[in-house]
Amino acid sequence: MRLFVVTLFAVLAFASPAFASGVSNVSVTNAAPTNAAGGQTNYVVQLTTSATGTLTGANARIHVAFPTGTTFPGWGGGILSVGGTTVGGCFGPSGVNVDCWLNTGASIGASTAVSLTLEGVTNPPTAGDRSLTLSTTADVDLVTSPLFSVVTAGTITGLTVDNTVPSNAAGARTRYVASFTTSGTGALSESANSQLIFNFPTGTTFPGWGGGTITVGGATAGGCYGPNGTSVTCWLNTNSTIAAGTRITVTFDGVTNPGASGTFSASTTSDPAVQTTPATVVANHTITGLTVTNASPSNAAGARTRYVASFTTSSTGALAEAANSELRFDFPTGTTFPGWGGGTITVGGTTAGGCYGPSGTSVTCWLTTNGTINANTPVTVTFDGVTNPGASGTFSASTTSDPTVQTTPATIVANHTITGLTVTNASPSNAAGARTRYVATFTTSSTGALAEAANSQLIFTFPAGTTFPGWGGGTITVGGATAGGCYGPNGTSVTCWLTTNGTINANTAITVTFDGVTNPSASGTFSASTTSDPTAQTTPATIVANHTITGLTAAVSSLAPAARARYVVRFTTSSTGALAEAANSQLIFGFPAGTTFPGWTGGVVHNDTTGANIGGCYGPSGITVTCWLTTNATIKAGDTLRVTFDNITNPASAGPYRLTAATTSDPAPVTSPNYSQGEAVPPDTTIEAEAIEGAIATFMFSSGDPLARFECSLDGGSYQGCSSPYTLPDLPPGQHTFSVRAIDATGNPDPAPATRTFNVGATTVPTTVPTAVPTATPVPTATPQPEFKQDVVAAPASGTIQVCEKPGVKCHTLAAGEAVPLGQTIDARKGVVVLTSVGADGKLETAKFYDGMFKVSQTAQTTDLTLNEPLAPCPKGKASSSAKKPKSRKLWGDGKGKFRTKGQYSAATVRGTKWLVQDSCAGTLTRVTVGVVTVQAGKKKITLRAGKRYLAKPPR
Repeated sequence: MRLFVVTLFAVLAFASPAFASGVSNVSVTNAAPTNAAGGQTNYVVQLTTSATGTLTGANARIHVAFPTGTTFPGWGGGILSVGGTTVGGCFGPSGVNVDCWLNTGASIGASTAVSLTLEGVTNPPTAGDRSLTLSTTADVDLVTSPLFSVVTAGTITGLTVDNTVPSNAAGARTRYVASFTTSGTGALSESANSQLIFNFPTGTTFPGWGGGTITVGGATAGGCYGPNGTSVTCWLNTNSTIAAGTRITVTFDGVTNPGASGTFSASTTSDPAVQTTPATVVANHTITGLTVTNASPSNAAGARTRYVASFTTSSTGALAEAANSELRFDFPTGTTFPGWGGGTITVGGTTAGGCYGPSGTSVTCWLTTNGTINANTPVTVTFDGVTNPGASGTFSASTTSDPTVQTTPATIVANHTITGLTVTNASPSNAAGARTRYVATFTTSSTGALAEAANSQLIFTFPAGTTFPGWGGGTITVGGATAGGCYGPNGTSVTCWLTTNGTINANTAITVTFDGVTNPSASGTFSASTTSDPTAQTTPATIVANHTITGLTAAVSSLAPAARARYVVRFTTSSTGALAEAANSQLIFGFPAGTTFPGWTGGVVHNDTTGANIGGCYGPSGITVTCWLTTNATIKAGDTLRVTFDNITNPASAGPYRLTAATTSDPAPVTSPNYSQGEAVPPDTTIEAEAIEGAIATFMFSSGDPLARFECSLDGGSYQGCSSPYTLPDLPPGQHTFSVRAIDATGNPDPAPATRTFNVGATTVPTTVPTAVPTATPVPTATPQPEFKQDVVAAPASGTIQVCEKPGVKCHTLAAGEAVPLGQTIDARKGVVVLTSVGADGKLETAKFYDGMFKVSQTAQTTDLTLNEPLAPCPKGKASSSAKKPKSRKLWGDGKGKFRTKGQYSAATVRGTKWLVQDSCAGTLTRVTVGVVTVQAGKKKITLRAGKRYLAKPPR
C-alpha cells in the first residue's frame, strides 16, 4: 500500500496536461561492491530520455523511487552523467525517494543516454528480486525498471583477535589485532562508503587511543575513527576496494584492556551480521626494584639536579610505542621544574625514549618510534633539571602495562651556600659610568656540585644602576680552563651555563668574568648563587668618581669649508680612564654639524705613549664616529692617544670648528679647542706578527693609513714593494733584520720604518763539504699572492692550524704564507689564522679567524667561510628528550675584509669588526662584540651592532 501512495504522488507531481511520455532503456545494477541483503552498495541506473524528454534549467529533475526496505544510513550522494561527463548530482533521500538535479547551465537533450550513480545505498534486508521506478520533469510517465537481485547475505569468517603485544594484562594499554575473511558477497568499496564495525569487551577504554589501520596483503587499505563507547568504526582509503573472500587485518593502537576477559565482535556493511570471538585478559603485575637517586650533582633542598629512576618491568609489563605505551612518574610534593632539561629512557645503555614536560609534579615518558621494551627488563629513566623540594618525600612510578603505582623514598639534605665571594671591576676602570670587566670568584659548598646535564646555572645580580650597552659576554673558568659562558643580561641579572657535559665539583673555586659591563653611578652590592647553592650571597662592588680625558686637540690638513681633510685628534686618558678590548672599551667622537663622510676610509687609533697602533674606527653614524681596540689591546690610565681620520669633509659653513671626545672609561664628553691647521702626517707602520720556522721567516704588518702601500728590506738592503703577509725563505743561519715601511698615496714614506731583529739557527753541516762558494745577500722572495676564485693565502698567527680536503681527511699543518685552494677546510680550533684574499676588483682583504673549522669559497663580492665541523644531530621524534644546550660549532672573526661567515641558517657579512657565528640545534647565532655586521637569514636582512646578537632559527 505504501508503494502505491508513493507512486501516485510521483504521477501527480510530474503529470503533464498532454502528450505524456516516459524514459526508456532502463537498467539497474547493485552488485558493486555487494548485492547482499542489508549490504551497503552502489546503485548504477541507466536510462534514455524520450524524443520530447529534453531537461534544462534549475528545476529539471530525475526522480528515482527505490524498492521498499531500502535504507540510506551510509548515503554518499549521487552523480548524474552523460557520455562520461558529470552534469549534475542528487539530493539526500526522502524515504525511498531520491531526486537528482542538473548543474548550473547544464542540460540533457532528447533521446540521450543518462547514467545515475547512487552511492552508499543499503539493500533491502531480505533476499529477492526487486525493481525501482523512474521519471523526469520532461518524461513524467513512471517507468518500472527490469528486476535486479538482492541475494542472501553471507558473514565474515575466521574472526580472531590478539591483544598480547605488548600486554594482555588487566588495565594494560596494548594493541588489539583483529583478523577475518569477507564472505562471498562481502566485497567492500570506499565509493559505497563501506565500513567495518567492531565492539570491544565491556570495560575497555581508550585514554591512549593511537588509531586503527586496515591492511590487506600487507598493504594499508584504510583507517579507523575514534572510539564511541566501546565501538570503533573503520573506513577504506579513497577509491579503495576489498574483494569478496579476502583476509583482512585491522590493528588498533592504544587500547586499554578491561578488568577481565570478554567478547570482541566484528561486522562490515557488506557482511552485516555480527560475529564474535573471545578476548582474553590476564591478571596484571607491578614493576619491581624501584629506586631513585638525586645526588648528582646535588640532593640539597632547593638544588637543581638529576633524578635517575630504575626499575624492572613485570612478566606482563612489556611496552611498545605502537601501542602508545607510557611510563608515569610522580615526584615528591614540592618538587619544581623551572630548569627542566628533559628526560631520557635507556635500556641496556641504549636510548629507548624521552619524556614530556612536567604537569604539576607528574612526568609522563614515551618510547622512540617503533620502540619496544620487553617484559622482565631493567629500565633506567634520567630526568634533567629537576629542583628538589624542601624536604624528603616519596617518588612513584608505573607504566601503562604495569599500571599499579609503586613508590620509593627520595632523600633531601640541608642545603649550603657558596663561600668566599669577591668581585673586582677595576680593570680597566671602576669609575662611575665606565665600561669595564667584572671578575667574580667564589667556592661551591659541600652540596654545591654542578652539572650541565642537570641544567645547572650560576646566577648573578649586579649593583642597581648597572647597565650593559657594550655587553661582551661572560666566561666561567675553573682551574684556568673554560667551564661555561653566560646568557645576555636581564635587567641587572646575568645567568651563566656550563659547557656541554661539563661538571663542577663540590668545594671548588670558580671564577666568572663579565665583559662590557657599565658601572653604576655609585657603589652597591653584587650577589651570586647557583642552582645547587640557591641562597644568594653578597659582596660590595666599589665605584669611584669618574674623570675626563685631558689635552684634547684636533689638527686638520685643511681648514677650508667643505674641504676633504685628514683629522688628527690627540688626548690623554684620565687617572681612571684605562681601556681594554676585553671590556669592549670604545672611543667616541662627535663632529660639528655639517661634517660629512662621503670619502670615508676609516680611522686608526695609535698609542703615542707606547708607539703602537691599537685600534680602528667604525663607519660614521650621523656625525658620530666610534672607535675600537684590537684584540687583547689595552690602554693605561694617563696614556696619550692619537686618532687619525682620513677623508672627512669639513662643514660647508666657515669655521671655527670644534669636536667632542670621550671614552667608555672617561664617559663625559670634552669639547676641543678650535681646529688647528695640521701638518701632512706621514703614515705609520706596525709589525703585527711574525713566525720563524727553520730558515723561513714570515711577517704580518699594517699601517694606520688604509691607502698606504709597503716596501720591505732585509739586513739593510734596498727597499722593494711587498704586501702582508710576507715570507723570506732559505735564510742563512745567524742574526737578521727585517724592516718594512708604509708609503701614503702622495709618496710620503714612514720616516721610522718598523723593524724586527731575529735569529735563524745553524743547519747541520754534511761530512763532505764542497768548495765554498761566496753566499750572496738573499733577496726577499715575494709571498704568494691570492688569486681571485682560485685560492686564499693563509698564515698561522698563533697555535697550530690544519688544512684538510674535508673535515679530518688528508690534513697537514699550515705553513706560513701558504696558498690554500678554494674548497679546502681550514681547522682553526687550536690557533689563529690570518687569511688574505683578493676580490674581483683586485683589492687585497685580510682578517683573522679562530676557534672554529670552516670551508673556504668565494663569490664576486665576498670570501665565504662556511662552518663545516661535524655537528651532532638534533633530537627528533615526539618531543625533545632534552632542553639542554646541544653540541655546537662556531667561528670567531676579527678584521676589515669583505668576508662572510656562514652557518646553517644565516650568513654574516662584515666590513671591519669582531664577530661570532655559532651553529646549534637552536639555530645560527651571530654575535657582534665590535663593529657592525649584516645578517642574511632567508629573506630577512638584519644589521647588528656591537653588543647585539641574532638567532636565526631552523625552519619548522
